[in-house]
Amino acid sequence: MTPGITSVQAMGAEPVIKPNSTGKSKGSYVRSNVVREFLNDPTAWKNKHRYGQRWQVEAVFSSLMLGEYVSSVLDAGIFNEIIAKVFTYNVVEAYRGGTRVSWTKEHVP
Repeated sequence: MTPGITSVQAMGAEPVIKPNSTGKSKGSYVRSNVVREFLNDPTAWKNKHRYGQRWQVEAVFSSLMLGEYVSSVLDAGIFNEIIAKVFTYNVVEAYRGGTRVSWTKEHVP
């Protein structure tokens, strides 16, 4: 039985846990619904729930971690340091994608 999956649905979230290779669910009606939907059409299930895209988010977070910490102490400094990392990441990704990047003072916070 998956005790947490029913709680997840009760909170209004949609549980998206890929069923194992046996396709069996034990104890939870919520889990059995997920398994049934997956077994009906695995590709449609993956597309509907955007399953398998977590690696993209983790890649961005990993790229932004240009160190395990920020050196600023004040809230404003921490904010500015994070904004600078995100801005730099966006410029690098735009350049890699072939986009010409330009900005003026009005675009910089």
